[in-house]
Amino acid sequence: MTTCDSSLIQAFEYDDSAWILTLVFKSNGDVRTYPDFPPELFSEFEASDSKGKLYNAKIKGHFEGVLKTGRVTPEEVAEEAAKTEAAEAIVDAQPAREEIDLGITDEDIRRVDPNWKGDATVADDLITHDEQEALAEPGRKQPQVDKLTKQWTALVPVPTAIVVVRDKAHYVQISDVLKKKTGIRDMVFNLLDPARDAVYKAYKAIADRQKSILDPMDASIKADKNALTAWDNEQRRLAQVEAERLRKEAEAAAAIDQQRRTEELRLQMAQEKQEQGDTEGATASLFDETIVAPPMPVFAPRVEVETPKVEGQSYRDNWSARVVDFDLLVLDVTAGIECYKKTGNLQGHAPTAVLTVSQAQLNQLAKASKSMMSIPGVQAENNRVMIQKRG
Repeated sequence: MTTCDSSLIQAFEYDDSAWILTLVFKSNGDVRTYPDFPPELFSEFEASDSKGKLYNAKIKGHFEGVLKTGRVTPEEVAEEAAKTEAAEAIVDAQPAREEIDLGITDEDIRRVDPNWKGDATVADDLITHDEQEALAEPGRKQPQVDKLTKQWTALVPVPTAIVVVRDKAHYVQISDVLKKKTGIRDMVFNLLDPARDAVYKAYKAIADRQKSILDPMDASIKADKNALTAWDNEQRRLAQVEAERLRKEAEAAAAIDQQRRTEELRLQMAQEKQEQGDTEGATASLFDETIVAPPMPVFAPRVEVETPKVEGQSYRDNWSARVVDFDLLVLDVTAGIECYKKTGNLQGHAPTAVLTVSQAQLNQLAKASKSMMSIPGVQAENNRVMIQKRG
């Protein structure tokens, strides 16, 4: 969480792997998440001197599925920001990749692969610089494409102009222009596509080789991480078991101590009454069930998790959730809808956003049922699509 100097926004956080922006608003501490938030817009937001103006201009009302996920105080925001700064400081303190020496030389690699030529020639094994230039050249200058582009410009002098059909004659006129546009577009595609296809094949060859080499490496790294994480989780589980055992022992010891102090209290009260000559009262004190010594606080020893400290390696919380009973989830979402209608808030119920609508499935049902489709809350639409043959 990063704090910022804004009259509207108190802090923000961005998950670049999931494209999720989290904003904390200064007025009431509301926390809102914005899904599918593009990295380039976040870069613009992060660099902006007036984040409130940018929010109102490009974020507010522009994203679907926005969730209000809670409310925080300024102190909580400051605490999260301090944690973020500490984590970034740890990352910045790590040595750069080029400074890490794995102790593997070219000679070590040649013993495994006699054809190894060294780092400088690895990329040339797939495609050389000259080959890259040759593949890109057809897409740079083509007289035929330039000629077709001029024809297009003659047909469409103002690309952004809005076309409105006035009457039947105008409809036929626009249709004729549309045929010409379609023909020019198809010819440009056919001229440029071979070059694109050749470059794509070169790219795919490199991507396939990268995948074939990196996938086994990633699998091995993942297996190591899983093994270390499993051991760490087991240590934490054992620590919890030990902490529970020590807590029960402490509670049992406290109960015995309370019983001892209760007996001492009974004897003390009986002795005081006996000294006062109240023999009957002394006898009653010895067997009075209401005389009980007050309980003492239970202190159980803290159990620490002993995970080896390894330089450059740490753990972070990675909470997630999964559906274990879909029917109960649907009922809870329904209850949330009813609460929202009555009170204006969900009152702790799950929002509708947790239920993802399968648009592809709905479209298939609409194509199969057509105008006969009848699902509560769903409307079938027939948006006719024009099919234009090449002119």
